[in-house]
Amino acid sequence: MGGCVVLLWILAAAAADPPLPVERPPPSARQRQIRDERTEERNRRWFLSGLLLERAEVRLLDIPAKIATISLPLRRSYAAQAGLTYVAISRFAVGFPGFKLSGNSLELEGDFLQHFGREDAAEVTGSLVLRSGSFGLLGRTSMNVAIGNGLSYYFTDPRDEDGVTGLRGIDTKRLQYHIAAEAEVTSGATPRLHYLFRVHHRSGAYGLISHNPTGSNYLGFGLRLDLARAR
Repeated sequence: MGGCVVLLWILAAAAADPPLPVERPPPSARQRQIRDERTEERNRRWFLSGLLLERAEVRLLDIPAKIATISLPLRRSYAAQAGLTYVAISRFAVGFPGFKLSGNSLELEGDFLQHFGREDAAEVTGSLVLRSGSFGLLGRTSMNVAIGNGLSYYFTDPRDEDGVTGLRGIDTKRLQYHIAAEAEVTSGATPRLHYLFRVHHRSGAYGLISHNPTGSNYLGFGLRLDLARAR
């Protein structure tokens, strides 16, 4: 009986005086500075990128494992890349049950590549890029990741790619499907300057362009500079 009285008392007290919500302490000056820097670094409408890439003799899906085991086979075939990107939609959120991903952007990118080493050829690409929001690393450093899909075109027949017959440099395709995957790292001290790691992929798009494995994979590093801010 006494236990029932105590239980009823607890329930009545809880109904009469519900617990106050827990108040979070206001962000410190340091936290506000980091938040403002991350907002500023993505406040852009146009940006320019430059990279130096090297050919890797590996399938696209095998690249993460090869990098992790330090066994990436490089071919000494290079490309210098310059690109201009327009941010079509900036800082939007994608909702999922129980959480959402915010700070994403949708971009239109055009690139020019000059190949050298094993071949002298020019390439252009156009792609639609989906970029994630920024997440913190150490201190004032942050990072985001992006994936782009589009088309790639060589102005001459590629000499350092496998053709539709499986032979290097024979019956190669000028027009190929293009995928770009990258990580962009930014320091809060220079929010308009970014450091890049990128994978540049060309292929037959699982038979849409070529029925046999064709194309190539390049990996490299570069810099990016924001040119104009979003209004």
